[in-house]
Amino acid sequence: MKKQSKLTSELILQLNKGEIEARNLEETLAIDFAEFLKYVVPNINIKNLEVFKASKLGITTKMKLAAQILYEQFQKDIIEQLLTHKSDTGRGIVAYIIALIPNLNIKETLELIEPLARDKHFGVREWAWLGVREKVSSNLIEAIEILKTWSKNSDENIRRFAS
Repeated sequence: MKKQSKLTSELILQLNKGEIEARNLEETLAIDFAEFLKYVVPNINIKNLEVFKASKLGITTKMKLAAQILYEQFQKDIIEQLLTHKSDTGRGIVAYIIALIPNLNIKETLELIEPLARDKHFGVREWAWLGVREKVSSNLIEAIEILKTWSKNSDENIRRFAS
């Protein structure tokens, strides 16, 4: 049965504050990323959030922009704060932050992405793949060797990511 949402102002406020996980794409798309980042990372430079005012930004672009803004201000130190965040959006942004870290080899990249690949939330697992797929495809032979072992993992989400 599909989870229906009623996008009430209270629900949108909870999503924007990062207090709850989105239950479906409709809720994910309702998140105001500038507001979300102000609540979730209170010490963020708010001048950088103007970029989210463009009305035609897609969700993947918003995730990448959020990661870029956070990485530029906090480098990889922000990962620890967001990796266990209550909000799936907060955890999902981590995948795009990982993709921005220079000089990571594919093994290091996949080690960092593993907690997201095993996340209980479907959206975070999707962001995990979207965040690193370019690096995986650029390092395909080595990635396949690593992901072969993941395909035998006891965690079904890790196996799903590997496939």
